[in-house]
Amino acid sequence: MTITIIEDLKNDVIQHIKKRNLIDLKKFIVNYKIDLKEFEKYGKEDLLFLAIKYDNPKEVINYIIEECQYDEVNYTVNSNSSTSPLGLAISRNNFKVADLLCDKYNADINYGNDMNRCFTYIYKNNTFQPKQLNYLLKRGYNFCDLSENIIKSMISYYQNDILKKILNNTIYDNVFIIKLLQQRKNGQVFTLYQWKQILKEEKQKIYITDEIYETVFNCQNWEALNLFLSCEGREQKVTIFDMIEEYEVMEKAISNGDIKTIKAISNFGYALSYKCFNFEDLIIKSYSKNNNDIWKILIKSSILSFKEKENKLMNNINSNLKSDKIFSDHSYPHPPDLDLSLKNMNIIEGDISIDYDYAEENDITNNIILKDEDRINYDINLSLNDNFTNIINGNDYIGKIKNDFNDAFIINSNINQDCIKDMIPIVGSAYSN
Repeated sequence: MTITIIEDLKNDVIQHIKKRNLIDLKKFIVNYKIDLKEFEKYGKEDLLFLAIKYDNPKEVINYIIEECQYDEVNYTVNSNSSTSPLGLAISRNNFKVADLLCDKYNADINYGNDMNRCFTYIYKNNTFQPKQLNYLLKRGYNFCDLSENIIKSMISYYQNDILKKILNNTIYDNVFIIKLLQQRKNGQVFTLYQWKQILKEEKQKIYITDEIYETVFNCQNWEALNLFLSCEGREQKVTIFDMIEEYEVMEKAISNGDIKTIKAISNFGYALSYKCFNFEDLIIKSYSKNNNDIWKILIKSSILSFKEKENKLMNNINSNLKSDKIFSDHSYPHPPDLDLSLKNMNIIEGDISIDYDYAEENDITNNIILKDEDRINYDINLSLNDNFTNIINGNDYIGKIKNDFNDAFIINSNINQDCIKDMIPIVGSAYSN
């Protein structure tokens, strides 16, 4: 056959493929004694791609793969604008063909890079649907290298359900949970430091850049902000705090009564401490809104930031007690009262001697009145009435802290993502590194 005849016959084959009829396609190939493997070498059209593009059933796809004798199905026709046959099948919602490619021909759901990976191709070509995401997740698609531009696009179009599903199935996923269960079964022991590192690494599977946060703030997509803060793994949070201040997120959340956003920022760390916000103004604003839920969240965040400092202080005191640097009597049945007011917190943290003259009558902590009906209970020795903390027994206090790190761990298979987030590890030594 001449090249012209071969090309004409290949065009006829393509027309039969477009009709999606396996019987007619077979008859034509048999009648003209066509070798599809040889025909595939001529012209730019890839028969497998064309068959999938025109939504052929899996029987036609299987026939073409066998007749063309493809070495593998993990390939792209155009590395810049195309995807693999599997990615194309998923984009066409032809999941039966996708199953055929995966199960019989070992198609790799994670094949490709940059623009030709399955999810990237589907999303960029505006063919994305939730059922496609479900299929990708079921097949183990790896979203860890999800591009910054796609995340920004999801934020801009408020596709928060998609973002949430991707994050929830990537961070604290089944692989992570099974690995923890296996380590628990083998009796592996983690220090508190090791446990924090494990969670930190898990949260960094999808890295949320500062530019992504800027997109969130510019679009005022607070639901996306809540998602990102809940799975943020970076240690240095100052830049995020600065952006929260710059875009007046807390002020807007209080004005809108957005309790979810306020909680997310509060749970994120020191975002509501006096170092990052004009705390008194926020308290006054929330109080003027007559929203007790918001007011209590703000107060709780402030108190918990003080608790962190009190814990550090008690560690220092316990260490000093052992060295006879503070008290001559280690049992100290009647220890002095230590001032933990807002002003003195910085002094204590810097290991400078405490000066009662620093206490101010109008310190914000003096104006916080917690009533029983508010149901705010804090495990912290702050006396808000008289502006000082009474430390009853340093050793007992440290012992209580250490007891908080008990041997509780996963004891059954009924666990979920929320369980993992709050899980207390087995610790060899609560303060060892």
